[in-house]
Order: sequence, then structure tokens, then C-alpha cells
Amino acid sequence: MKSLTPASTCSVSTKGIHGMQIVHRYGPCSPLGQENSPPDSRQILKKDQARVRSMNSLTSNSKYATNGEGIVTADSFPPQAVTLFGRDIGAGNYVVKAGFGIPKRDFNLIFDTGSELTWLRCGSNGYQPSESSTSINATCN
Repeated sequence: MKSLTPASTCSVSTKGIHGMQIVHRYGPCSPLGQENSPPDSRQILKKDQARVRSMNSLTSNSKYATNGEGIVTADSFPPQAVTLFGRDIGAGNYVVKAGFGIPKRDFNLIFDTGSELTWLRCGSNGYQPSESSTSINATCN
């Protein structure tokens, strides 16, 4: 369980100039502050179990494509699942800073290593598409 908890001291890599610094959301390098204490081992396991139950409930009564081991494939997973997992179950233990738009504006993104998506908040406290010369609306066809 020790591998699931953040380090006690902040250590930043100095290798290269390109790349992203990934930090634990409860660690000493986190830009989110220490408003919440890190979960203990028991809380981590409870959240993991809740996430598995949530995923199973979304797929148990439906027909989704599975691989040879009975695991639902990512391309057939229910779209509502990606919005539930991290937010509602407390996943997403890592933070990365990324810049968006021209001119660039930096944002701290919480991401879930069990998902292929990271969300960027838009609106008054987030990314403003109208303020970027490179932002366009994406349509779903």
C-alpha cells in the first residue's frame, strides 16, 4: 500500500526541458494545497472497490463488446461511465500542469491513470475558448 501514498518530501526532476511534471494530488509538490488530508490505506481500498462496483453495474445488464477474458473493451464502454468514475468515486490521484490556447494559459489538471480522458474546466474560472486564437468548436457527427 505504500506505493499508493504520496512521498513526504517534494522532489522535482531536472532531466530535460520538455515534459510534464506529474505530482500526487496529496503530495508536498501538489499545486492544489493541503486542504484535505490524504486518504489512508483503508480509504484507498474502499474507493477502488466502489469504482469496480460502479463499472460492473454499468455493464452487468447490458451488452458490450468484451475481449477473450470477458473484460469490456474501451471502445464499447458506456459513455456515461467516463464522467462518473473520477468525479464521483474520488479517483484521479495525480496532477499535471498543462498549457492551452494561444496565448497559452496554464491549468492544473487532475487525471485518473485508469482513464484515457482528462477534463479541462471551461467557464469563468477555467479555459476561455473565446480568448484563444486557436480554439474551435468540435462537433459530434
